[in-house]
Amino acid sequence: MSSKTFNNVIEGMGGAILLGVHLVLGPILRPWRIKWGATDDEIRRTLPGDELVPQPQWSYTQAITIRASATEVWPWLVQIGQGRGGFYSYEWLENLVGCDTPPAQRGPHHPRVSEPPSRR
Repeated sequence: MSSKTFNNVIEGMGGAILLGVHLVLGPILRPWRIKWGATDDEIRRTLPGDELVPQPQWSYTQAITIRASATEVWPWLVQIGQGRGGFYSYEWLENLVGCDTPPAQRGPHHPRVSEPPSRR
């Protein structure tokens, strides 16, 4: 077995263990997980797309704070995805769901992008 295959197996086992932990601890972790990183104001705020499902059975609002302008962040956001820079997750997981993102596509690159969205 090659070291890359071995590492992928170990990485996959680690992911499976984490999944199992979350399934077992789900009811305990849920209150924290559904609003991870979001302030109370962000949780109450109406977001684009909310009108598509006016009465959802459940929802998650998760957030992070980025101390940079939209102009600085936008090039990093638009490179995420299939055929671009990848999804910045585990390669084996991306390939498992059919993304097939080769390692050569990973890493920051600066495609020509449109202007970042204006702040509201």
